[in-house]
Amino acid sequence: MRRTSHHQDDQRATCAGASMSVTERATPRVVIVTGADEAFGFRVRGWATEVCAAARPRNYAVACFDLGLSEQTREALRSLGVLLIEPGWDFDVADSVRTNEAYLRVLTVRPHLRDHLPGYDVFLWIDADVHVQHAVAIDWFVDAVRDSGMALVPQVHHSYRHSEQTMNWRAQRMFRYFGAASAQRTLWETYYNAGVFALSADAPHWDAWKARFATGIAATQGDLVCDQSALNEAIHADKLIVAPLPAICNWLCHLS
Repeated sequence: MRRTSHHQDDQRATCAGASMSVTERATPRVVIVTGADEAFGFRVRGWATEVCAAARPRNYAVACFDLGLSEQTREALRSLGVLLIEPGWDFDVADSVRTNEAYLRVLTVRPHLRDHLPGYDVFLWIDADVHVQHAVAIDWFVDAVRDSGMALVPQVHHSYRHSEQTMNWRAQRMFRYFGAASAQRTLWETYYNAGVFALSADAPHWDAWKARFATGIAATQGDLVCDQSALNEAIHADKLIVAPLPAICNWLCHLS
């Protein structure tokens, strides 16, 4: 997740009740981020309530990329102190995608978080449909990036059921982006889910992820937008170090 302009509707990014501005925040300066359109309006309001409750005592900032929220949802998020950002397209996707699938900006923005939100040391992305049940998982993500640069969760657990459809979904996208060798490798290499991750601002993963994503989008003429395929390719092909966290830090209900 071409640089694009975006509008930030507030100069403060702390949750309501926190007393420090971005410039005053102690190191590490952490921002927890998501993105949503109004189809996820109800979910992102619940997400913000849970995340801000965890972020407030830690003096973490919270931000949301506005992909088409209603004014009612925007006001609800602002009341919690959530910073709203309206992104453009961070990659050159097809016109049909721009017109019919504008919500996919939530994927193209992720390798570019540090560009949209400068001044932070750690970026923690949590998808808007994630239920944050225990705040300790946030601490694990933030702590894990100290030595590795990136923390995320493999799609591995003895309770998960990986169907032929699931495996084909992975392989087909990898094939379209990077060819047969990458598609084959994704069937046996550790596969990471990009719905929740933490990245340090100075990690090499950002540039590798952007480059692989740009390659995949170009290979598909901008018709296929899949940041997770690009991230997994970058991790394995570029031999990036990651800190794998347990499945409870990003439990995938559709696999269990």
